[in-house]
Amino acid sequence: MSFRHCVAVDLGASSGRVMLAGYQPGQQTLALREIHRFTNSLQKVDGFDCWDLDSLEGEIRRGLEKVCEQGILIDSIGIDTWGVDYVLLDKAGQRVGLPVSYRDSRTQGLMRHAEEQLGRAEIYRRSGIQFLPFNTLYQLRALVEQQPELVSQAAHALLIPDYFSFRLTGNMNWEYTNATTTQLVNINSDSWDEDLLNWSGAPARLVRNADPSRQRYWPLDLPAGQ
Repeated sequence: MSFRHCVAVDLGASSGRVMLAGYQPGQQTLALREIHRFTNSLQKVDGFDCWDLDSLEGEIRRGLEKVCEQGILIDSIGIDTWGVDYVLLDKAGQRVGLPVSYRDSRTQGLMRHAEEQLGRAEIYRRSGIQFLPFNTLYQLRALVEQQPELVSQAAHALLIPDYFSFRLTGNMNWEYTNATTTQLVNINSDSWDEDLLNWSGAPARLVRNADPSRQRYWPLDLPAGQ
């Protein structure tokens, strides 16, 4: 098997980087190096703290260009980001607004309301994850209550890494392990929990079945000739 090159896009709340891993199967060696690093910051839009997706996408593509400029053929790309935050898309796949950050205060008090109405133990029995006030469950409730006009325009929602995967491949998916950060996945059925989703108020059309982590999506939208 020939030498393989894999790109890892690592996005954090304050910075991001594009890493290149080179693997030589015969010698079983792995070399990892940083190709591109950039900052990530919030912007205030209509009173909400939002992520600048256009800037982040531009930086990701710049990192991929740097790899291709070295004459390297990319075998695969993986994207890792924080959880819980999501992007709304319309029927044409165009973004609806900007994603509000988990750092925004819009979900204040909603976790307590969910516990009072559904029961803390019952929520945990269904989702099995940590109670955090910014989980997607509460973010969707905040969206429905505070920005209903966006809900009416949206046909899909994607978590942040799935959004960039969509931008690079044209394929929409919810990756399973990241989907579990939403507090909306039922751990017994490995599918969306209808009662939790109903409490959020978000229409079921926004989510689709989560795919296993090993799922592949092609083709990649890379610089010409790659």
